[in-house]
Amino acid sequence: MKGRLFETLKSTALSYASEKEKNNEVQFCLKSLKADLRMRSPRVLPKAEIFNLVPPSTEQFNINEFFVKSTKFEGKRVYTSFDDRTIRVWDMESKEQLLKIVSPNRVTEMIITKDKITSGDSEGTLRIWNKNSGEEILSLADGHNSAISSIKFDSDRIYSGSWGETIMVWDASTGKQVMKLEGHKESITDLQIVEGKIISSSSDGTIRIWEAETGKELFVLEDAMGEITSLQVEDGKLYSSSFDGIIRVWDIKTGQLLQKMEGHNFPITVIRIFDGKIIGVSLEDKEMVHIWDINTGKKLKSLKSTQATKILNLNGFDGKIYASNTYNEILSWDFNPKK
Repeated sequence: MKGRLFETLKSTALSYASEKEKNNEVQFCLKSLKADLRMRSPRVLPKAEIFNLVPPSTEQFNINEFFVKSTKFEGKRVYTSFDDRTIRVWDMESKEQLLKIVSPNRVTEMIITKDKITSGDSEGTLRIWNKNSGEEILSLADGHNSAISSIKFDSDRIYSGSWGETIMVWDASTGKQVMKLEGHKESITDLQIVEGKIISSSSDGTIRIWEAETGKELFVLEDAMGEITSLQVEDGKLYSSSFDGIIRVWDIKTGQLLQKMEGHNFPITVIRIFDGKIIGVSLEDKEMVHIWDINTGKKLKSLKSTQATKILNLNGFDGKIYASNTYNEILSWDFNPKK
C-alpha cells in the first residue's frame, strides 16, 4: 500500500515521509488514496470552507490598507504579506496568527525555506528574515529598480525577477550579486531552478532557459499568445500556463514543445502540480479552480471561488486544496471521506 502511495501520490508521499513518526501507515495511505479518488470523481463534491486572515478580534487595523499581496503555503502554515508592509504567519488549523514581521516597504513576493523567509518588496529590495523570530538577517539591494515579482532559492544562491526585464542572481550568505540575466522584453512572471538551469517566464510571451552556473541562454520557448503566467516542473518536464488558456508541456533538456492542454476559454493565471494532477486558476466571472489529470490533460473537476477577486496561490496538502485570494481569505476544499 505504501508503494502505491509513493508511486502515484508523490506530493502526499513527501509529506508522509517528513512526518512518518506521527502517522499510522495504513490509515494514512488509505485516507490519501481515497481522497485522490474523490478528487478525480465527477460525482463527489468537496467540503468548502473559508478562513478569514484578519478576524476582528486579532487587532485593530485600517481595512482599506489591509489586502493580501502575496502568499506562500508550507504544510499547515500560510505566510502572507499585506499592503500595510507586514508579513504574517498563520496556522490554518487553529486559525491563529503565529508571527508578525514589519518590513520597511510593501512586500510583493516571498519564498519560504528551512529556517528563513526571503521577501522582495515594492522598491526592488530583497530581505532575508529568521522564520521563527522575524529578525532581519540580510538585505539585498541595488539590483532591481522595480517591484520583485518572483523569488527562488537553490543551494547557496537566490534568484529574483521583477516587474522590470532582468533576473538577478545573489550569493545567499553574503548578499553580493553573482550575475544579471537580460533577454526578456517585459516583466518577469515566474522562475524555476532545476537540473542546473534557470527557467524564466515573462509578460512578453516567452520562456527562457539559462545555464545556472554561467548565465548562458540555452533556449527561448515561444508558442503562447500573451503573457506566460506560471511555471511548474515535474519529471523532467516544464508545465506553463498563459493568458491564452492553454497549458503547455515542454522538454527541459531540448526545449521541445511536447503537448498542449487546450479547450479552455479563459486565461490561466496560476498552476500547481499535486499528486498526478494539475491544479489551476482561471479568470472567469468568479475565479475558478480547475483540476486536470497531468498525463491525459482531461479536466477532472472545477471549483468555484467565493469572490470575484484575484487568487494568488494554490496548494495541495493532506487531501485538501487551498487557495489564497486578495480578499484576505484562504479557501479550502476538503476531499477526505466523511467519518
